[in-house]
Amino acid sequence: MAISSEERTLIDRAVRRDPEAFAQLYVRFYDQVLRRVAVIVRDRYDAEDVTSEAFLRAWNAIPRFEVRDVSILAWFCTIAERLAVKHVKGKRP
Repeated sequence: MAISSEERTLIDRAVRRDPEAFAQLYVRFYDQVLRRVAVIVRDRYDAEDVTSEAFLRAWNAIPRFEVRDVSILAWFCTIAERLAVKHVKGKRP
């Protein structure tokens, strides 16, 4: 999916550590990331925790994010899905 000019501007600002820009990206993509995590984790509360952790990790890593002509949603989902899988594996007896 191609990136809109508004999203590119938000990403550019977030990469420069603008918390307001990152907050707008969070609001825009939280529900989509949460849905992907919920499919893996299968518990709403755990999915919310994993999703929040994913966005925290994304915030810490955003200066290293390479802007391309695709939505940042894929990057958020990659982080979240990896955490979700770790979470599920960690719950096994």
